Amino acid sequence: TITILDYGSTPDGTFYIAMELLEGESLHELLAREKVLSVERAVHIVVQVARALAEAHSIGLVHRDLKPENIFISRVGLDVDLVKVLDFGIAKSEQAQGAKRVTKVGYVCGTPEYMSPEQARGDELSPASDLYALGIVLWEMLSGRVPFEAPTPLATVLKHQNEPLPSLDAQVPQ
Repeated sequence: TITILDYGSTPDGTFYIAMELLEGESLHELLAREKVLSVERAVHIVVQVARALAEAHSIGLVHRDLKPENIFISRVGLDVDLVKVLDFGIAKSEQAQGAKRVTKVGYVCGTPEYMSPEQARGDELSPASDLYALGIVLWEMLSGRVPFEAPTPLATVLKHQNEPLPSLDAQVPQ
């Protein structure tokens, strides 16, 4: 997860967040260039994303918009494909009953191609929604495409809810 170094407001009331400087590219940019990743590389990336999600989930946050644009890939020294998960801007807190939520049940936000069926319905979310999105990201890394696409966001969401998962390409091992 990206490191927040400082936050607050300036004397004139401007709010700010200072984060670590990352050098590299988003997974979206990487996939636009390379199309498909090897199984080993995709698993290396997805395990790091899963660890970042586990950290968020352990403090009661659900990301709600996990997608390649919010996964940053960098190289630090000899570490290749060092992952940072970004943009918890629409994250939902799973705090105790009565706590202030970042967003409400019934409010649908996210990216249709990566949105879990329960998120699209506006149902209560759990960490499982993020894991669903991570599965879609893994699918895309291995196949070069998302499993469900349609001409409109609503049609894409409906495919996630109503259609069986298509088969992955034969070159992807079971």
